[in-house]
Amino acid sequence: MKISVDMCTAVKYVLFVTVVCFDALQTSIAWSESHIAIDTETPSPLVTTPSNGMIRGVRVFSKMGRTIDAFIGIPFAQPPVGNLRFKRPQPVKKHTGELNATRARPGCLQLEFKYGKIARIDNTDTTEDCLHLNVFAPGKSESAREYEEDSEDTVEDERLPVFIYLYGGAFIWGENQLSVYDGVEFAAEADAIFVAVNYRVNIFGFLNSTTSAIPGNMALWDQLMAMQWVRDNIAAFGGDPNEVTLGGQSAGAMSAAFHSYSPLSKGLFKRAFMMSGTSLSAKFTQQTTAEDMIQAITLALDCFDADPAVSIKCVLDKPITYRELEGLKRELGTKWYNFAPHSGDALLPYPIQELHRNKYHIKDMMLGVTQREGDFLFNALQEWLPNLAGGLESSPESTIRLLIKMLFGVSIQDTGRIFKAYLLPTDKDPLPHDRLLQVGSDIVSHGIFECPAQFFAEHAASQGVNVRYYVYAHMPSFRINLNLGRESTHNDDIPFLLGSINAVQENIKAYGMKTPSFFIDVQKKTSPEEHHFSRVIVKQISHFMKTGKPRIPDSQKEWPLYSAEDPQIVYIAPNNFTIVREPKTDKCSLWEPYILVKSKEGHSKTTLPKTTAEEVPSIEADESHASRRDKVGHRMHKRNQSAASVLVSSSLLHLLLLTTLLLRVPVHTVAAF
Repeated sequence: MKISVDMCTAVKYVLFVTVVCFDALQTSIAWSESHIAIDTETPSPLVTTPSNGMIRGVRVFSKMGRTIDAFIGIPFAQPPVGNLRFKRPQPVKKHTGELNATRARPGCLQLEFKYGKIARIDNTDTTEDCLHLNVFAPGKSESAREYEEDSEDTVEDERLPVFIYLYGGAFIWGENQLSVYDGVEFAAEADAIFVAVNYRVNIFGFLNSTTSAIPGNMALWDQLMAMQWVRDNIAAFGGDPNEVTLGGQSAGAMSAAFHSYSPLSKGLFKRAFMMSGTSLSAKFTQQTTAEDMIQAITLALDCFDADPAVSIKCVLDKPITYRELEGLKRELGTKWYNFAPHSGDALLPYPIQELHRNKYHIKDMMLGVTQREGDFLFNALQEWLPNLAGGLESSPESTIRLLIKMLFGVSIQDTGRIFKAYLLPTDKDPLPHDRLLQVGSDIVSHGIFECPAQFFAEHAASQGVNVRYYVYAHMPSFRINLNLGRESTHNDDIPFLLGSINAVQENIKAYGMKTPSFFIDVQKKTSPEEHHFSRVIVKQISHFMKTGKPRIPDSQKEWPLYSAEDPQIVYIAPNNFTIVREPKTDKCSLWEPYILVKSKEGHSKTTLPKTTAEEVPSIEADESHASRRDKVGHRMHKRNQSAASVLVSSSLLHLLLLTTLLLRVPVHTVAAF
């Protein structure tokens, strides 16, 4: 299929839009160029906190003119550097004098995100000293809270609810200084405090030696400490530590799901809001055992030694700059994309798929997906794997089956069964290209997002959690829509649900958030209807934060509860909130054995990947340097033999696998985006 230059540019652009940042400049309800978003007439806000002491912020205005106090770059833990590298975070030390929290600080060390020639974000400014958060709070000078007129419990000086947001990024990218996470509009519309948290990613967030030297899950422990900081300090900003909602998108939503049943997170938040992700989705990033990963890291960093303690100390002490991180990625190859949460510690004691062993400690949950999550991901695969598009043209069924195996760890026999389940009686052999892309997208959507979300929601409801389910059903007008279809896909919802589509450009510039210049003009295409829609949905999230009971706009109806017995889903779009009384897909029984391990009373059980601390041999084993090198060589030889067997059985499958290895880009790269 030939694609024009304009189409290619559009596809590359939209991928940047959905992953990187959404500067919400609009023209239809535009401010005049002379308008100043920063309040220069009143003193800048100053608060005194138990953990940090005095903190100085900046006072700004929302698009509708509400005063918001922004505190940017507040440390919530000690810098995880030196002897704290790869360790669980330690409480922040109180600052002497005033802490200047008026400018964005760098994100956690990570590589550039790029897709195509223009879809990229420069992360050369990122650093290991990154454990800080941003707080956006309605100004204390406000004379009254902007609650709905029908609210019966409004008290002028009451504490405000708090929304803690965790970004997505496949656990290897992400930072809170992107303009899509500017919380001014959310704070103004929701009448709530918005907190955007940084947490460590990639090797710094998830390396695991299965020992106390590098305990793993550092990113989740960062998030835990940020929640503890909010509990101890948010009252100074006017927030209520007893009314906290933890939310996130994609990898951030997976994290929020983990915390919703982690015994250590109990009492730190009351509600959870999850966009395009649950803990069950995280399985697809777990393709490497802790033993293999730590071994690969020590070899890649030239730290391998006969004494494991020496190897680990070398990793702990090794200088790692952006350039070294690039080299490490090259050495790790596909393993670079396997940094992810693992079970077996105090925070996540049980295997991820054994959901039945966990007990939720929250009251209310709201979660959802876009219409076609897989459109973004399946198209991204074709960009990252150049030969994939050719394979889809020449041998479509074999190519799709290979993707199923690589993404989900399904046997070759089962890949055929799954593929055939997506065919229609009217489908011809071979499938037309457009129909093939739809099948591939559906498989990715259902296996990674929709069915994990359905199982997670059903399990939570069975434990008495009030679950509200939505499908984001609006394709943004500013998205140049070509290969990504006519329906919403992964990441399209972020700027609308966070309110940042309405963000004021002057505010973004004032505290130095990242907004690529070429993105700004596209934001002008956003319609007035879309800006209104964003405000409407943020209001409903506000209701959820305050009462656990969002409403159907322009009606007196409460957002219905979701359960396996009564699966009510609200499809949301501008001027259209529609309740549908059936699961989003009927394919989840097909995926259940590969996603969920049920209790003995359940119906299915599947073999777990060996990723838990209990299942992984200790790196402390006494082996000689040569012996360990030999084992590495033996494993590589076995892998080569496996690749050879694929060549014998299918030249196309071999071609794709070889391409993947040569490019060192795995198909499951985007599984947790």
